[in-house]
This record gives sequence, structure tokens and C-alpha cells, in this order.
Amino acid sequence: MAAPPAAEQVLTLSAAPLLQERAAAYIASIKQSADCWKLCCERFPSTLYPEVKFWCLQTLHEVICACYLQLDEGSRQMIKGALLTWLQRDCTIEAPALPAFLRNKLAQAIVAIVKREYPVLWPGFFRELVAAAGSGPGLADMFARIMVAVDEDVISLDIPRWVGGCCCCVLVLIWLACCLLLLRDIAARRWCCAVQRSDVT
Repeated sequence: MAAPPAAEQVLTLSAAPLLQERAAAYIASIKQSADCWKLCCERFPSTLYPEVKFWCLQTLHEVICACYLQLDEGSRQMIKGALLTWLQRDCTIEAPALPAFLRNKLAQAIVAIVKREYPVLWPGFFRELVAAAGSGPGLADMFARIMVAVDEDVISLDIPRWVGGCCCCVLVLIWLACCLLLLRDIAARRWCCAVQRSDVT
């Protein structure tokens, strides 16, 4: 399934009104397809339009919320793998950096999967997230966005207050672990700088 150029242009609001109307109808028909998530996985890395990337993430988020667990395992792994690839690749590039609104939507889509897989199908999610946060500023930024999405989309909405207290303790420990990782990296960098200065002198 391949979207015509007009379908991408309508999302940028730069097309003529008639073209926008036709493309909007086409896009609506795409979202009704059972395989619309495949198009999103294909178009996100290839398009240059941030608006199209956002539409892809938004559509994937809707699919995950609506029928993720009803998909076959191969389809679930493709969606999950695409999101994690974009997390590790696109969120570590500094120039051009992925816009904040796309980072937030990516975090929201990932958390939608976590909500359905943790802890049974994805027990190591938080450990992997903390480990990735120490890999650089881009992933540390995404760590914060994902944790905010966890709080907003999982804890605040679905977990009763008496259970939420325990979960909040877990979140505090995760935040603490991340901070310790970042402090360790900062200390290591300062030590390396000090060694280099001593060698020069």
C-alpha cells in the first residue's frame, strides 16, 4: 500500500482545497484498512514532512489502542520494532533533531504498547529504558518523555490510588536510577577532562 504524493501534501495544509478534499478522503479510507499500520511503518522513515510523520505515529497509536493484542505476533513485533528503531535512531540525531511534538507522540505510542505488554510480555521494559537513558542526551530526553506518558496514560487513568502508591515508588526508583547513571557519566567525563589537562601540563 503506497500513499500518493497528494496524500502527503494534504497533511501539510499547503495543497489546493480540492486536492486537500480528495486526499483527505483517501487518507480516511486508509485508516479503515486493517493493514494501515504497515503504511505508517513504511512512510515514517521515508517522508520529509513532520506532519506526515505525526499522522503515522498517531495512526499507529490508534491501532495499538484499538486492536494491538488482536494482531498476530508477527504484526505486533513489526509495529514494536519500528517504534523502537525510530527511538534509537531518530531520537539520537542532533541535526536535524526530531521535533518535540514527534518525540512526545512516539513516547505515547511506545507506552501504549507497554500498557498492553508489561509485565507479562515485556518484563524488562523499565530496565532497558533506564539502561538506554545513559547512552546519550537524546535517549535521556526520551526517557523523561516516556515516563511522563506512563504517568499520564497508565498510572493516572487506569491504576487505583491504593495501587498507584506502589507504582509511584517504582517510578521514583527508576528516576533515581536514571539520575545515578547520568551523574556517573558526568563524573566520568570530568575525570577524563582532568586527566587530559594534567597530561597537557
